[in-house]
Parts: sequence; C-alpha cells; structure tokens
Amino acid sequence: MKKIFAVTILIFILFSVYPQSLEYIFNVNDVLSIESNIAYNIYLNGKYLNKFSSQEISRHLVVSEKNGKAGIKSELTVIDFGDDFGRYRKSKSYKYSFTKDKFGKTKGLENINGLHDFPYFPSKTLKPGDTWIASSIYNMPLYHPAQGISIELQVQYMLLGTEKISGNEIATISANAVFVKDKNADILAQYEVFKVAGYCNFLVKFNRTKGVMVSMEEIFDYFYVLYDTSIVEVSGNSGSNAHYYPADIKTDDNMDFDKNDDIKVTIEKDRTIIITLINVKFLSDSKILLEPEKKRLDRVAEVIKKKYKNKKIVITGHAASTGKPRAEMDLSEERAKEVLSYLVKKHGFNPDLLSYEGKGSTEPKGDNNTEAGKSQNRRVEIKILPD
Repeated sequence: MKKIFAVTILIFILFSVYPQSLEYIFNVNDVLSIESNIAYNIYLNGKYLNKFSSQEISRHLVVSEKNGKAGIKSELTVIDFGDDFGRYRKSKSYKYSFTKDKFGKTKGLENINGLHDFPYFPSKTLKPGDTWIASSIYNMPLYHPAQGISIELQVQYMLLGTEKISGNEIATISANAVFVKDKNADILAQYEVFKVAGYCNFLVKFNRTKGVMVSMEEIFDYFYVLYDTSIVEVSGNSGSNAHYYPADIKTDDNMDFDKNDDIKVTIEKDRTIIITLINVKFLSDSKILLEPEKKRLDRVAEVIKKKYKNKKIVITGHAASTGKPRAEMDLSEERAKEVLSYLVKKHGFNPDLLSYEGKGSTEPKGDNNTEAGKSQNRRVEIKILPD
C-alpha cells in the first residue's frame, strides 16, 4: 500500500511541477449540485447498536459576488434508504443561506450538519507535495442523526498534483483531520462527553479552471468517551460528486399541459423542475386518490417518462390549514407517498429514483381563510432534481 501511494504521488509530481493557486470562483446564477452517499455504524462499548445510511443532494445557487466573496442560497434534500416498511424512500428538505470566500471560509452554516470551512485553501501558490493546515468545523451526530454536536478539527492538507481533463485542470488533494481537544472541551462537557478522538481522511478532486469541487471521498472512525466511562464509536464512509451548471446553461421546460388541468411548471434557478398539481382531490381525510386525479397524474407521468425518467424525483405533499398541524403533516406525507406508489405501480417509475415528503400546511401558497386559497394549498409538487 505504501508503494502504491508513493508511486501515485510521483506520477502527479511528474505531470504537474509548476506553482499554482487554488481558489473558488463565483459567478452570479451559477449552480453547483452535489450528491453525497453516507453510511456509518454506531457502537456502544464495542457492541454494535445500529447502522445508518442516507443520500444527500444539495443545490447551491450563487446570488451575489463581491471581491471574491459570494452569497449562496442552498437547498438540501436528505433521502433515507427505505421508510418504515422498507419499500419507498422518505426525504426531508431544508433551505438555508450562507456566505463563502474564495479560500473556502464560510459563515451562516452553524446549524447545518456536515463539515464546514472545507476544503480550505491558502493564499499562497502551491506545488505538488506542499502542505498547509487550517481549522474546520464538523457538525456531527452524537447518539442519533438528529442529535449532534459541533466541534473543531485541525486539517492537514497536501496537494498531490494536477492533471488536465477535457481542458480543465483538476487538482487532487489529500486531507487528514484530527480533533482539537482543548478548544472543544466546553462544548463536549454540555453533553457529558469527556473526550472525542479519531480521524477523518479525505481525497478531494477540485477543478482549478472553474473553481469548483469535482468529488470527495471520506473515511472516518471516531469515538466519544462519556463521563460514565461509556464509549460511543461512529465509523463509516461517504462519497460525493458535484455537477456544475454555469448561469448561461438553459433547461428545456417544454411541457404541454391543458390549461384546465391546474398543472403549473416552474424551473428554479438551481435547475430544479417543479410540476405542481393544484387542488389535488383525495377521499376526505384519506390518502385515496379520486379517479379524476389519477387521469391528471397519468398525463404528468407520460411527460416525465419522455424526458426525465432517469432523474431523481422528490414528491412533496402540501395541505390546507385545519388547525391541526400534526394531522396535516401526517396526511400530506401519506398522500405524497400514495402519488409515488401510483407512479411506480401504474407507470413503472423506478422506486430507487423516487422519494417523498410531507410539508403539512407550513408552505401555503394561498389564503387559508378562503376556499380559493385552500385549493391552492392542497397540492402535490413533483420535483425533478438536476442531474
């Protein structure tokens, strides 16, 4: 293994020996879509507890840029591998905004899971074999994916080299992260954690020409020592691939629907296509679709199959407000799942590309005090995600 690693470094050095800089490049309305697959196991005192796996798709839109610093609006869709019955996948989406400079420093991600200020680049020029050290923040799960802590890491980077691919210079960077105990002591104490130790190792591909990430691979194994001497271990891996969409790339949205169908098609700036079925009719307080709705859904399905059958799709249910938020959320989720099931069973959609979520009445489009407004809020959105 050591010989293979040494040969890899030598090859990169032979093909890229001149000094070079690494910087993010931001252009307003550019979009970067990143798909990540994460899998990890949790152990307590050496005994296996549970495993978790998920897929994350994030879309990042540059909305402003000044002096190498960008304002970015993002949407993160987290897709679990199988719902309670293991058949269809559930998803959850989050919208957030943050700023990022040309070296990788971010602000505004304090409550978002994941590794931030990473990868971080120095202001100096680099040649293969050069190293640098920078701090990053890792918001990571503690005992459960929904419960976590934010701690600081020290990351040592090395530029392994660059290579030309399709006219672009692709830099390969290794990064090894360790936990900073002293700086995290107060944060850990709040969770009755005495110590965190372990490692995170990364291999990053970065497009120097366009100033965007290409891919990232990670392996990690870390553990928490609790005040009662229990040890919680988390180990696993993740892989991410990015797709870059320049602002001048247009999306073809030529979808022909009858005006009487109450179907609206919009394209977000992050290249997400949203087909909205307005005033979707189900059996009262039920997830059962009425027959006219099936015919309307048939027309949508045929259009999707012609152009977007190989893309990932998230089906989101929305409800009008009835004053019962929990019931609204549950019903909107069940109805979204029913639409997904119909597309799979009737039209042969690939269930591995589909997921569903419910938003209840949290994102109204109309006034819930009027019947016209309520009809706008009773809707199903079929989101076709960028490649």
